[in-house]
Amino acid sequence: MKAPLPITVAILLGGQSSRFGSPKAFLDWNGKSLAAHIAGTALPVVSEVLFVGKAKDQIPPDAKSLGWFAADAPNFPGPLAGLAAALSQASKPWVFLTGVDMPYINEKTLREFWLLREKSVLLDAAVPYREDRWQPLCALWNRHSLKSLEASTWNSFQHFLNEGGLKIMKVEEGTLRSWDPELRCLRSFNTPEELKQLQNLEPQSSRSTQS
Repeated sequence: MKAPLPITVAILLGGQSSRFGSPKAFLDWNGKSLAAHIAGTALPVVSEVLFVGKAKDQIPPDAKSLGWFAADAPNFPGPLAGLAAALSQASKPWVFLTGVDMPYINEKTLREFWLLREKSVLLDAAVPYREDRWQPLCALWNRHSLKSLEASTWNSFQHFLNEGGLKIMKVEEGTLRSWDPELRCLRSFNTPEELKQLQNLEPQSSRSTQS
């Protein structure tokens, strides 16, 4: 068995899920809550799981033993509050950021991001870039980036990544597809219909989801 990577996986629990109609973390995914599914997938691979949100009661009962809670950092808009909380409270210097509505996290993706980190010195983040936009919720962040996050007022992840002066490794779509051909690690949902579409996807081959 391979040793866990020295990474914290931070799962953003989100807000009220008004578009979906109920908290996404509690939704069923193969007999587990989504939060428990994502945390359980990550834990054999990484050293720590962090649930990031507004309150501890956002964590489903079956997920509570799989990680610990960090409250959204104040004075940051939207998911940047979750990034700030994760970077400041994770015990590991590297944080893989994902959302609770992104169920297709997998070992291959986590390990490949870790290998990318080794290719650059003093890297702040390794972030996928697709369709002219950064994809910050399937990305590896270094604690050093917290200084830039706290140094100014940012409107969004796109603003921060474009103007924050970070040393970023841009993970091009072709690179991402080399280990996740259907880009499932980027897939999320906002409606019951979109969730059903994700649940109905055929299983990926073991070659694309394992190292």
